[in-house]
Amino acid sequence: MVQADHRLNYHSIQPYYVYMNFRSLKYFIAAAELESFNKAAEQQHVVQSTLSHQIKSLENELGVDLFERVGKTVVLSQFGKIFLLEARNIISSVDQATEKMSLAAEGRFGSLKVGLQNVGVINNIVSE
Repeated sequence: MVQADHRLNYHSIQPYYVYMNFRSLKYFIAAAELESFNKAAEQQHVVQSTLSHQIKSLENELGVDLFERVGKTVVLSQFGKIFLLEARNIISSVDQATEKMSLAAEGRFGSLKVGLQNVGVINNIVSE
């Protein structure tokens, strides 16, 4: 595993072999924001060992340490800081796509364009 103080090189991550899941990203974001695996597990309604395992698997898939572990506190590594931004973008994109599909299923997604012609003529008629 690449340590937090080493530079990430191009060959240490092979994106086409990464099979991370949505849940792992949510667990990672929670742990990063709360700086605690215990608090993140509680927030995500899972046991701490499950959350730790998912994050460890994520680190193994990426080939980097996402956290620096100091006792019961975890702090993002330099790689974790970069990945947090990307993970948030992924979650946001999925949330937006889900919302759009929900609106589309209800027939409420799309756009309506309204145009007016001859506004000057209408104004003259109204003013007379």
